[in-house]
Amino acid sequence: MIATTGPYPLKGVGMPTWLVRFDKHGACTSPATRAVLLDKLHGAPPSDVIVFSHGWNNDFDDASNMYAEFLRNFEALNAAHMPNRRFSPL
Repeated sequence: MIATTGPYPLKGVGMPTWLVRFDKHGACTSPATRAVLLDKLHGAPPSDVIVFSHGWNNDFDDASNMYAEFLRNFEALNAAHMPNRRFSPL
């Protein structure tokens, strides 16, 4: 697992992805990343917001691999069917 503050790179995904982590009580365990993300939201608004929440039947690596697979396919679908649309997701 890569420790990072800011966008978290997912293999093969072009859009910036942010992984903000929480513990089982709902407390944020990545407050620096959350702060950078909230600051970014005060700038130019994204065209789309995509939210994932992984459950208890997989670990961080499994979840991030599933996110990456979904987002790679989502980017391809968006490019194929809406090539002229402004696409600046968060």
